[in-house]
Formats: sequence, C-alpha cells, structure tokens
Amino acid sequence: VGDWKDDMQHGKGIYFFHTGDRYEGSYVQGERTGEGIYYHASGNKYVGSFKDGKQEGHGTFTWASGAVYEGNWKDNQRDGYGTYKWNVGVSYEGEWKDNKFNGQGTLIQTDGTKYKGGFVNGMEEGSGIQEDKNGNRYEGFFKQGKKHGPFVETDKNGKVIRKGTYKMGRLEN
Repeated sequence: VGDWKDDMQHGKGIYFFHTGDRYEGSYVQGERTGEGIYYHASGNKYVGSFKDGKQEGHGTFTWASGAVYEGNWKDNQRDGYGTYKWNVGVSYEGEWKDNKFNGQGTLIQTDGTKYKGGFVNGMEEGSGIQEDKNGNRYEGFFKQGKKHGPFVETDKNGKVIRKGTYKMGRLEN
C-alpha cells in the first residue's frame, strides 16, 4: 500500500511481509530509505532511518523484552554512539562497532557498579575506572574484561585502600 513510480515503491508506503513483519515509511526506488518504522512479528520495533533497506543512521530499537537501544546504526548493526538499556536495569552508553561495545563508554550494572573506560569487542579493555555504589574506586587497566596491570583502589573519600598489580583478574601482590 502506498506510492509507486516506475513499478516500484517510491514515496510513503506500508508493506506487510509474509512473516508477519510490517514496515511503514519512506521508499526510494523500491528500497526502504529515509524515515520509517519496522514492526517485527516477535514484538520488536525499530523507529528511525533506513538506507537501501537496512537500518542506517539514527534510530531506536525496542525489544519485546523491554530492552532499548537508541543511537547510530550502520548496515543493520549498532555502530557509532548509542545507549542500550536492558530490561533488568543494566545500561551502557558509549561507542559501538559491529553490534558490540567498542571504544569509550560507561557500563552500569544492576548492583550500582559503574565502569567508565575503554571497551573492545564488548569487554573492558585498556584504562578504566570502576566505582561501586558506596563510592569505592578502582583505577587501573583491564584486558579481555578482567583487571590487568597496575592499579590504585581508593575509598569514597579518596583515601588509598591498596595499590598493586593484577594479572588477568588475579591480584599479583
């Protein structure tokens, strides 16, 4: 249903897929391009930009579970800057690449633990600061999601609790 030009969808339209999915939005020469809404039969929904039939540019994807991602997309994947909020209270805000945390970001866990620093392939990597809900801080390095390298831990008042070195999550001294 919608506008057609040269036997192709062109302009505004609605398309019902045999899978139960539905798209409402702009078409250019038969491809979803521009702003639109894609409703998945599963209950998931994407609202935002499309290019050549794919999620591209800024958009919001809401999963049926209640999780939400708002940010940049490239070739149907989270890519660039965005915020993801799980339905259990965990959130991540920062850089994405290939649908994973990559670059600088902030991850907040359900227990209030907050990590701010580098990520590679969805895991903490490089320098970062981890702070618990009581204000105790770990400043140091991470590798493949584990504490790795020299660190300093301080309490909420900034008093040094301990210093040392971790190796792949194990305290060395």
